[in-house]
Amino acid sequence: KVKPKQRPPQLNPKKKNNSSNLNKKMRVSGFMKPTHAVITAASTESVRQIMDKMLQNTISSIVVMDKSEPLGIITKSDLTKAYHDRIDIDESCSKIMTPADKLETCNQNDDKDKVSSILEATHHHHVLVVDDSSLFVGLVSSWDILLEDAKDSRAWPYLRSDDGKIDIKIATGARDPRPPPPEAPFDPVKPTTIENHQHDFKTYMDDLDLLGIQ
Repeated sequence: KVKPKQRPPQLNPKKKNNSSNLNKKMRVSGFMKPTHAVITAASTESVRQIMDKMLQNTISSIVVMDKSEPLGIITKSDLTKAYHDRIDIDESCSKIMTPADKLETCNQNDDKDKVSSILEATHHHHVLVVDDSSLFVGLVSSWDILLEDAKDSRAWPYLRSDDGKIDIKIATGARDPRPPPPEAPFDPVKPTTIENHQHDFKTYMDDLDLLGIQ
């Protein structure tokens, strides 16, 4: 006798996906870098200190702050322009930053597709995130969106909670099951914690390239 084909086991049989959950959009608050994790600097810090922080933390951007208010951002592109313009490496970083009024912002409740459209339209790589009171609450980069797209493709099928995050308990993909680290109190201006290198501007730029910082 020919045995009938067995039906493959259902994933998560007790919790079935439905269209309302699958159509939920991922909100920015679910994948942004919150303020306590954003590397910042004071406007009085030098270009040299900015590059020290980038090398120490292997990052490509630093938000310049005045207390809890973002004044601007410094990226690898700003440093490249400063090097081309022969800016003194010990000049104030405020001289080379992109000011906040020229940056794009989004609300923490916006969805990922909206932020992606902003980055695509402006050719920027970073967006400041604010809450409903227009307070700075985080930073989103094109890299963050790329990582979330990769996680989405590995975590299908899935359900989303009301805040747009993937529900780890019922996701079948390879998401990190570990709980996030506890939040540290937000320090809007973190001092440089390593000694300033006595490099010239070109050596710093070469070091950033060697680390793959874009």
